[in-house]
Amino acid sequence: ILLLNSLMWNFKRREKWLLLFLAIFFALYLLRHIHSIWEKENIRRLKFRPLETAGVAIREWTPSEYVLIVSSHNKSVKTSVEKVFDQLKVPFRVKQLGALSLKRPLPFLVVFTDSTIVNFMKDGSHDASRTIISTNKIPIVSFCTDAGKCRFNSHAILNSLGYYKSIVRTRASEIINVLKHNREYSLSRSALTFAVPSQAEFKSLLSVDRYRVDFNKLAPIVAESTKDDEISIAYYDSGASDGFEKVVIGGDLGDWVVSVLFVDALSFFAGDKLSFGLQRIVQVDIDDVFLPAKSFENSFRKSDVDAMIEFQHHVRNIVPGFQFNLGFCGSFLSRGRYPEETSAFKYLIARRDKFMWFPHMYRHYQPHNLTFAKLRDEMVENKKFAATQGIKVSSSYAVAPHHSGVYPVVDNLFQLWKDIWNVTVTSTEEYPRLKSTSGHKGFVYKDISVLPRQTCGLFTHTVRSKLYPGGIDDLYSRVSGGSIFGSVLFNPVVIFMTHIGNYGADRLALKTFSKLFSFISENTNLKLYSATPTEMAKYHFSVFPDQVLPLWTSPCADDRHLKILPKNYSCAVLPQVIIIGPQKSGTTAFQFFLSAHPDFATSHKSIKSFEEVQFFDNDNHYIQGIEWYKSMFPKINRKTQVNFEKSASYFDKIKVPLRIHEMLPKVKLVIILRNPVARAYSWYLHEISKGNYPGLSFNNAISVTSPYPELRNKILSPGLYHKHIKRWLEVFPLSSFHFVDGDNFLAKPTTELELFNSEFKPELKYNFSSIIEFNTEKQLHCFKKGVNEKTCLGESKGRTLNSAKMSAVDERLLVDYYRSDAEQLRNFFINRKLRIPSWTDYIITGNSSTI
Repeated sequence: ILLLNSLMWNFKRREKWLLLFLAIFFALYLLRHIHSIWEKENIRRLKFRPLETAGVAIREWTPSEYVLIVSSHNKSVKTSVEKVFDQLKVPFRVKQLGALSLKRPLPFLVVFTDSTIVNFMKDGSHDASRTIISTNKIPIVSFCTDAGKCRFNSHAILNSLGYYKSIVRTRASEIINVLKHNREYSLSRSALTFAVPSQAEFKSLLSVDRYRVDFNKLAPIVAESTKDDEISIAYYDSGASDGFEKVVIGGDLGDWVVSVLFVDALSFFAGDKLSFGLQRIVQVDIDDVFLPAKSFENSFRKSDVDAMIEFQHHVRNIVPGFQFNLGFCGSFLSRGRYPEETSAFKYLIARRDKFMWFPHMYRHYQPHNLTFAKLRDEMVENKKFAATQGIKVSSSYAVAPHHSGVYPVVDNLFQLWKDIWNVTVTSTEEYPRLKSTSGHKGFVYKDISVLPRQTCGLFTHTVRSKLYPGGIDDLYSRVSGGSIFGSVLFNPVVIFMTHIGNYGADRLALKTFSKLFSFISENTNLKLYSATPTEMAKYHFSVFPDQVLPLWTSPCADDRHLKILPKNYSCAVLPQVIIIGPQKSGTTAFQFFLSAHPDFATSHKSIKSFEEVQFFDNDNHYIQGIEWYKSMFPKINRKTQVNFEKSASYFDKIKVPLRIHEMLPKVKLVIILRNPVARAYSWYLHEISKGNYPGLSFNNAISVTSPYPELRNKILSPGLYHKHIKRWLEVFPLSSFHFVDGDNFLAKPTTELELFNSEFKPELKYNFSSIIEFNTEKQLHCFKKGVNEKTCLGESKGRTLNSAKMSAVDERLLVDYYRSDAEQLRNFFINRKLRIPSWTDYIITGNSSTI
C-alpha cells in the first residue's frame, strides 16, 4: 500500500483514494486466503501431534491374570462393578464371600462389594485367603457402604461416621488421575463417611469439609475422638499396619464421581492392565447428510451449516483439530422435499472444505441385499458424485448403511471397499452385538480395521428436544457423568454416530457435544484429540491387541443381526455336535463310527489340518469367518440330519471354549476320557512314528529337563482332564457335555456310541452292534464288510497294541503325575452323579497296569 501511495503522487486526489481502496481490498482478500490455508494446515497438524507425543499403554498379560470380585451373594444380573470391568475389557471372576478360597492362578486385584471386606477381615475362616493376599501383595479396592457393618474400628476399615450427600473435594494424590486435584464435586447420592487419621499410611481421596458435617447427630464421644481426623468418603491405606494395601470407598457406582474414582483406583493398582491413560481420540460422524427431513419445520437450513462451522471453531479449544465427519449418499441430493433444504445442502457442499467426508452407498442400499455387481455400481456412482461435487474423500474411511455387511461380515463389501475407495477403516455398533453388556469392540477383517461406534441417543427421529426419550434433562444427565460420558471414559477411541437431522431443528447434536466436551474439560483431566481414521485404528489396537482377531458370534441367535443378513440366511449346516478331544483318546474312531449313523453327517476333510476342521484353534482358519466354517459341512437334506465335527486339538486350547460358545452356544461337546497314562504314551509314539525326535526316549521326552519342552507339554498337558474340564465349565453349562469312558470305548465301542445317541437324540436310536465287529487281524473294532467303503481306520491307529510297552519306571512316573488330577476328576463325577471313568482307580491306587 505504501509503495502504491508513493507512486501515485501525480494522480488526482479522487483517483488516489480509489486506488488506495482497491489496494486495501486486495490485501484483505490475500490475507483471508492465507489464513484459510494456515487454518487447514493447523487443523491437520493438530490432528497428528497428539499421537506423536502421547505414550500408548499396550496391555499385555497372560490369560491367567484376572480381577476377583467378592460379593455377599450370588446375583443372576451383572452388578455395576462387573459392568465396569466389562467396559474396561478386563477378565474377571465373581465369588461369594462364603465360598471364597484363593488358588493359583491368583488374581492381580481383589474387589470387595456389598461391604464384604469387614467379614473378610474379621472372620477366622478367611485366614488362609488373607495370608495369600498379604503375602503376594495383592491390592484391594473395597466398597463399604453399610453403616452398620462398616463401623469396624481397625486399620482394615476406619471408623465410619454416617451418611453424607453434598460437596466433596479431591485431594492431591497419585491415585487420582482422571478427576482433577483439589476440586469440589457434587455427590448425587448419599455416601458413607470415614474418619481418616493424620497418619502417613492413610490418605483421604474424597474429603468432606468438616463444617459441612452435622456433628450434633453424632455421639459426643465420636465427635471428640475424630476432631483431628479428616472426614472422607474414600481413602487410601498403604497397609503398613495390617499388610493389606487398599482403597476403601463409601459411595456406590450410581454416582459418576465415585465411578471415576473407582477407575482411578483400579488404574493406580493395576497400571496398564486396567488403564489406557488420559488421551481420548474423538470423532463425530454425521450420517446421511443429504437425507431430506420428513417435515418442513424440521428441515435443514443454511444457518445450520454456519452453526456447525462455528461449533467446530469454538470446540477446538477443547478438541484440537476437531471437524465433523460427513457421510453421504449422492442420490439424496436430488430428492429434497423443500427448496430451503435443497439450498442448504448445496450451501453445505459449497462449504465442503470445512468438513471431513466419507461415503455410504449412492442410494443408501444395504450391502447384504446386493450382488457383487450391483454393490460395485453403487460405490462407483457415489464416487462419481463426489468427484462431480468436488467433495474430497481421502480419509480411507467408510460406513455402510445400517451397518449392513460390516458385522455380520459380507465379503463383497470388504473387497469392493478396498478396490474402489481404498478403505482401510470402518466402524460399527453391531459388534459383537448391538446391545452388548461388555460394550462394543473392534476387529480386523480382510485388512480393514473395524472400530467400535458409539450411540448417543440421537437418531433420525430425535430432532426435537421433546422427542428425546426422557426429555432434554435426561439427555443432559447422560452427558454429565452418565452413559454418553462413559463412552468417552471407557474407550480410548470414541466414534459417535449422529444424523444430519440432529443438526437442524433444535440442533440437539450441537447442544449434546457442546455440553459433553465442556463437562469433560471442566471436570476431568481427560485430553480430547482428533486424528485420522488410520491413526485411530492404530491407537485402538495398540491398546486392545487382543481385539485384532474377531470373536465370531452366531448370527442366527441375534434378531438384529438376522435383519442385516440376506433373506433365507440359515445356520442349519453348523454343527450340533463337536468332538473336542483330547488327541490320542479315540476321537477319530468315535467320528468314524458315528458317521455311519444315517442321521449324523461329519464335516468335510481338510487337507491342511490332518483331515480335521480345526477352525476354533487355528487362527488362519478362524479369521476366514463363519461362511468358511459353514462350507466345511454338508448341506442339510433332511430334518433329522445332525452335522458334527471332530477336532481333538480343541480340548486343551485356552481360547477355544469362548470361541465355540459365542458361535454355537447350544452345541453338544463330546470329551473322550482315556487313561491319561496310555494317552500320553500314544502321543509319544505318534510323534516318533513320523520320524520326529530321532533317538529320543520316552523318559527323556517327559522329564522336567526334557530338551523338547513343547513336546513334553503336548504329551502331558491334555491328560490333566479335570484341569481342562473346569476351564470349559467356566463357559459352558455341564449339560453341554457328554463324557465318554475312553477305555470302555476301546473295548466296547457300540456301548459308548449307543449311550451317546440315547442321551443326545433318543429319537434317532440306532443299532451300532449290527455294523461294528472286532477285527482279529487288525486287533481293533472295524465296520463289518459292506457297511462302509473304508472298513478299518488307518495303520496309525491302535499303535500301542503292537508297540513295545512302556517301562514300569515311566509308567510309575506318569501315574504319580496324574494322580491328583484323577482324584479331583473322580470327585467331580461323584458330586454330579456322572459315570466315573473305569481307569480312575488304576491312576489313584496304582494297583494294576492297563498299558
